[in-house]
Amino acid sequence: MKKEFAFFIASLIILVFGLSSCTVRWFIQKHREVDLLPHTINADSVRIMPPIFSGHRVSDAYEVEYQINLPQREDFFMNEVKRQLEIQGLDGLGSFYGNSRCMKNKMHIENFDSDIWYTPETYRCLKLNDSLYNIIFSVRMESFEMISYSASPMNDQSDIVALVLVFKNGKLYYTKNYRYGKPLKRKEQKALENGKDYPFFRDEQIKYVVEKVTEDLFKRIKTKYIQHK
Repeated sequence: MKKEFAFFIASLIILVFGLSSCTVRWFIQKHREVDLLPHTINADSVRIMPPIFSGHRVSDAYEVEYQINLPQREDFFMNEVKRQLEIQGLDGLGSFYGNSRCMKNKMHIENFDSDIWYTPETYRCLKLNDSLYNIIFSVRMESFEMISYSASPMNDQSDIVALVLVFKNGKLYYTKNYRYGKPLKRKEQKALENGKDYPFFRDEQIKYVVEKVTEDLFKRIKTKYIQHK
């Protein structure tokens, strides 16, 4: 019995270590996905709000330790949204409406599963236009402290989660949620420990998240309705 228990504990440690050291790229919370949008949406009926950003340092127990504010990374995310709009010929939507400071650092790993993020009342301070499709990006950038319980050290992890929502007339029409988490490379971890670099949320990581979370939604937006006979 003792041997079986010891084997179970060892297997659990290996599993946790393996999951914690892997790159994660996938759509998450698929059970919460909503898609009530028409296949084609007129660009004149769309308004894109300025993205909402939340940044936190997270402990190995998945608890928030403190906030991190990274304006350069936030600017890069917004510019990447604009680039994806340009790819779809939607340059005119690249001017974000309003200000999202009232929502800054509201979402984090401890409240991410809350229903409040899927209700329009939560975003009242953004002053949504009820007659339009309001597109909201809520972005979590979190650095994880990965503590090893074995002789082998574990590198910290960089995690980006992007939630896109579409509201109109007080109703939720669309949601997608994408996560890209990756462990730091050994040289990145050493640079972090020596205070020479902040290796979280690299350009390619942000680019990939924006591309994946917008690819379906942006393809539906057209500058003119396409008439089908």
